[in-house]
Amino acid sequence: MLGAILVIVVIVLVVFFLFSVLKNLVKALLYTLLLCLVVFGAMGIMVYTDIVNFRQQAADSKNLFLLEKDGALLAGIVLSTDHDDEKELSVMTVEPPQMEQYSRLYSEGKLSAIRGSEFFKVVVFNEKALSGYYADSDFTIHNYTLDQKAVSRIVTSDEPYVTFKAELTRANEVDADYLSELDDYFLQDRADEGSASNDFRATFFYAVVKDMLFESKVQGTVYLVKKYKEGSVMIEPGSFLFTMVKWMPTTFFSQVFESMKEKAKDVVRAAGAKAIEAGSGKVSGYINNTNV
Repeated sequence: MLGAILVIVVIVLVVFFLFSVLKNLVKALLYTLLLCLVVFGAMGIMVYTDIVNFRQQAADSKNLFLLEKDGALLAGIVLSTDHDDEKELSVMTVEPPQMEQYSRLYSEGKLSAIRGSEFFKVVVFNEKALSGYYADSDFTIHNYTLDQKAVSRIVTSDEPYVTFKAELTRANEVDADYLSELDDYFLQDRADEGSASNDFRATFFYAVVKDMLFESKVQGTVYLVKKYKEGSVMIEPGSFLFTMVKWMPTTFFSQVFESMKEKAKDVVRAAGAKAIEAGSGKVSGYINNTNV
């Protein structure tokens, strides 16, 4: 009888001890979780602000955007503010000789050398990251639409202008006058459609970048950060806060960005307005005049 009582007492003491330990453990876990939520939330807000500032700076500074596939650069555009008119954004194509130099440095992993002292930021988009933005919604140009696969085929084609027209007419009933306007713009002073490749690829690349970065769409910001986390978008130089996003769970910054979008809307819209007003560059002219 006494043995049974002792066993019961021991069991009660063990249960009490375990309960106390588990209670403290659960409390510690809850405090840790709460602390993580606060830290990640604060980091998310700072990262969002950092990205919004980047988008605004992209409209105020000189920046280089590059498109790559399988380690090879396909196109490049330079966005810079016209110093004679601070509200006007100049968008220019990176010409072949300069692209060759950038390609060599890129293959050597020298993004900082590409940036030099000329650019505020160098942003490199992998082709799949660029076209993947349209996985859930179509790209729209002049009220015509193109899906993700069409965007991918256009930017990677050896003759992107020819491919663009083929994809456009395959997916839409295109007005003949519009096609004629395209030819008038892109084939001026050129012998054939193939020779329009460099300018058109850069033009199309700019249209997608503008849609993603300068329109008032929080999903563009979230998408950019996700691809930066995955490594399919590179930014040189990357700020401390922007780099910290690699350690943040995607769900956290997605929720933070969604909650912050109203506060940041005015800032983002101001950056978008500057981009949409672009018109001085060779590349930007047609895109902006056709309401992409």
